[in-house]
Amino acid sequence: MTDLAFLTREIGGQALGDFLTAAANRFVHLDRMPWQKAYQWVTDRADTGDPLIIAAAGQIWVRRNDVDPDEAPARRILITERLTTQAAIHVIYLDLDADAHDTGAGNQTLMPQASRKDASTGDELLLSFLDLYELQSWRPAEILLPTTTTTARACDQCAGRPAEILEKVSGDDPNARATAQQRATQLGQDAHPHAHSTGDFTVVRPINGLPS
Repeated sequence: MTDLAFLTREIGGQALGDFLTAAANRFVHLDRMPWQKAYQWVTDRADTGDPLIIAAAGQIWVRRNDVDPDEAPARRILITERLTTQAAIHVIYLDLDADAHDTGAGNQTLMPQASRKDASTGDELLLSFLDLYELQSWRPAEILLPTTTTTARACDQCAGRPAEILEKVSGDDPNARATAQQRATQLGQDAHPHAHSTGDFTVVRPINGLPS
């Protein structure tokens, strides 16, 4: 069962608190929810194992015992990336059933929301696909938890101040720059994009205070 006690055992209370705080901050900025209400809602949803809240890179999810393997041929999946531009994840299949790549009818249900790439490179799936699974493990915390702040000394808008990372936009998106700018505009309050040498973008907001 995935609840707060399980999550705490997996990554520790401090790391879980930081993770839930970052999640609450996203809802404050996106939905203009009061912070206390957002944090309580996020915590309550995490206690039920809601993938919308807890899905993160580095987690292994295992197929629930009551799920037909035809619906989810991979017994276990590893989340390699939480895609922030949509309610989606990138996964690698760890234990595909032997007939998962058959051309018969069973293959029609293989990862129904996926792009059906080769299993070794993984797929992009809607978060709702995780309803067929339950979280098995989430560690180590220092690798899995996203960086929540950054410093870009060359950024005029940050002016040397540390900045909170609000969202990440993959460079695989052909319109990544425009997507990042659009999200920054929607988030407002000095949010703006940072470009990275990898082609990815992060949407950040300067943290008030003196330059670091």
